[in-house]
Formats: sequence, C-alpha cells, structure tokens
Amino acid sequence: MRDDAPVAAPTSGSGQVATSVGSSAPSAPSRVTPGGAARTGTIGVPAIRRPTTGPAPSAGAAPAAPAAEGSDDKALTAKPPMYLALREIVVETEPLIVDCVDQAHKRGKKLDGAAAFGFTLAREGDKVILTSTNIEFAGFADPATAECMRDAAKKIELDSLPEGVTSVTAFRKVTLKDGVLEENAVSDYSTYPPTRTPFAPPPPPPDK
Repeated sequence: MRDDAPVAAPTSGSGQVATSVGSSAPSAPSRVTPGGAARTGTIGVPAIRRPTTGPAPSAGAAPAAPAAEGSDDKALTAKPPMYLALREIVVETEPLIVDCVDQAHKRGKKLDGAAAFGFTLAREGDKVILTSTNIEFAGFADPATAECMRDAAKKIELDSLPEGVTSVTAFRKVTLKDGVLEENAVSDYSTYPPTRTPFAPPPPPPDK
C-alpha cells in the first residue's frame, strides 16, 4: 500500500476483529468499474435459491397494483455510481453465499436470521485490491457459515475507484429464512476521503 493512500478501517459494531487480506489479487474475481458495465470472471450467473411460490391469494382479495413502468430503473439511476458498482459485485458473488448455505444444509443445519459483513477495497498503485473483511454480526448460530459468507468478499475486486477516493468500505446484508437465502444486498458504504454522509453498519436485529 502506498504511504499516500490511507485505508479506511472497517468499523465493527460487534467488536469482531477484521481480517486483513494479502495484496495479491483474488482468483477469478468479479470486476466492476464504477459507473460502467460489469465484467464477470468465472463466477457465472447467480443461482438464486429463493421460494418461487407463495400462499394462494384469499378469495375476493384485490389484485396487487402493478409497479409503475420503469420505476426500478429510475430508482437505480438516482443512486451514486459507487453504490451501483458495489451492488453489482455483491449480486455477482451471491452464488458463493448460496454455497455457504448449502454447506450448512449438509451439516444438518437449517439456518434463520440476518447477518452483516464488511469489506474494504483500496487503491494500490494502478490497482484496487481487497484489504480487509469482517463480520459485523450474525443472527444465526453457526460460526462456520458466517466465516464462509465473510470469505465471499475475497472474490470481489473493482477496476477503479472514483477520482480522489483511496478506499471504500461496504456492508453486505444477508438474511436467511428456513434455510433459504432471502436477501443478499449492499446495506451501506463509505469512501475515504469521505464523499458522502457518514454511515453506520446495519444494526443487529432486536432480541426476540
């Protein structure tokens, strides 16, 4: 890491120590340029395993109102390019999260709960590399699955950072229900030097 490129250390609401990652680039990363199209390595199309059926609508229930045409596209267009780039790489690495859930199934575990994982990408010379990962919290009682999900960040790499930015720290939120992946998304991020409002990692769910 260059002396003139400080890295923003990820904050951990749970107090868990972040894991540093070597300076060598991860194997077969998912590459995304902020504001540009994704260039995917060998990860492939996400094999999302979510329920495809729901309860039948009750008799006489009013049909759901259709979404406004193009509303999702307009919402995404309003997001900063840095967020869109992070969102893309988190989606591209979803098959790794699904694999962690599958491994838990093989160990006889059907997990429920939410978890959050932080990762930091920093500029080093003409590259952007992963410098640290951490577990913010894990609401399911299986440390092996939490570690597996944290390590999914090792397949992430950005082609570039916005001008003047030396590092970015982001949070991936994962939610499991009855052993099925319900959510895998970027909950927030921060750049260094700051280019947006300071943020906080997603809070743990309240105790039941």
